Amino acid sequence: MFTMTLKSDPAKIEKDGRFTAEELNALLRRLCLETGFKESAPGKYYLDDCEDELGRMVVLFARMDKNKYVVPLLSEWISCSDDEGSENLLQFWIHKRGEN
Repeated sequence: MFTMTLKSDPAKIEKDGRFTAEELNALLRRLCLETGFKESAPGKYYLDDCEDELGRMVVLFARMDKNKYVVPLLSEWISCSDDEGSENLLQFWIHKRGEN
């Protein structure tokens, strides 16, 4: 099973000023649900075993890329799959984008 945890960073959100924590969390939830993820708890998402993990993640990455201001406001973005184990997607994103 593929699972994913996203946590917003209140200090970054306040400094940025575009969103409240609640608004950003609602946007993250919408992006994940519209991409086909299911929510198990606030900030925790999963895909059923029959879902294409790679395909869903490509779509989610594209949606996050389109909304460039979202990922820098996260404190955690971790995925875990039976095949790949645990991945720190926030570090991957920062490295990919050259962001801090």
